[in-house]
Amino acid sequence: MARLEEGSAACISRLRRDCAHVEGEGTPVSLIESLASGTPVVSLAVGGVPEILGGGELGRLVHSASDDEVADAIESVLASPPSGEDAERVRNLVLESFSIRWLAGDVERLYEEALERAGLRIRVQGDRA
Repeated sequence: MARLEEGSAACISRLRRDCAHVEGEGTPVSLIESLASGTPVVSLAVGGVPEILGGGELGRLVHSASDDEVADAIESVLASPPSGEDAERVRNLVLESFSIRWLAGDVERLYEEALERAGLRIRVQGDRA
């Protein structure tokens, strides 16, 4: 694919930029928000990103941070953006799969795992241990 030309205002103006460092973030909420708003996503396959993007079905997964691979993925999405119907399908899937209840449960699991690794246990109301 041809490289993006420096200063290509027409191309750059079509991009909605969300930048987040997600290596240590299990569930990058910014990606969920972008998908739910109909914004195409290109992301590195780190942390919880592959799960959120359905293994690449809901957005473009990039497996290395090389400039060429990232640029190719962005160019591909710009050249062939999802149709309105596809964006709506992704939006509905994301809203069903990543509800606030799901997100709260994910955060709860992260805390429980951290406590377990630290050898701690908290007593939850109704817990008989």
